[in-house]
Amino acid sequence: MLLCIIACMATSQSNLQAEARAAARAARAAGISQQEIAKFLGASQSQVSRILAGKSTRRSKLFDDVCIYAFDAERRLQRVKKPSATSCQTLIDAMDAIWDGTERHARALAVVIRSLGPLSQTEAPGGRYRNGGSAR
Repeated sequence: MLLCIIACMATSQSNLQAEARAAARAARAAGISQQEIAKFLGASQSQVSRILAGKSTRRSKLFDDVCIYAFDAERRLQRVKKPSATSCQTLIDAMDAIWDGTERHARALAVVIRSLGPLSQTEAPGGRYRNGGSAR
């Protein structure tokens, strides 16, 4: 029985360390500092450092908050990295073909384009978005 408890604790500890290392990689990829995370969460930089170094001995609210902040920051950065619409010749050609040159028509086209936004967030089977883009 004691060996089972020790084995479970060791597995739990290694999972905690793996999650902490993944959060540390996400924070580095997003370019956020331990100090920034600490300030946002109202913690000390040393607490954040211990968590991201995998030195936590148990899961805590702060551990979860640090991981969530790091993973969310990485996701936000990935969304920001998308190319500008002005760099997509296909999109420019389509707009040139249908736009009549008036401000009123430009606003109407903008409404239609924005209404398509939810489609870009819907992933179809095979890692492709319904609009034809690739999932990362």
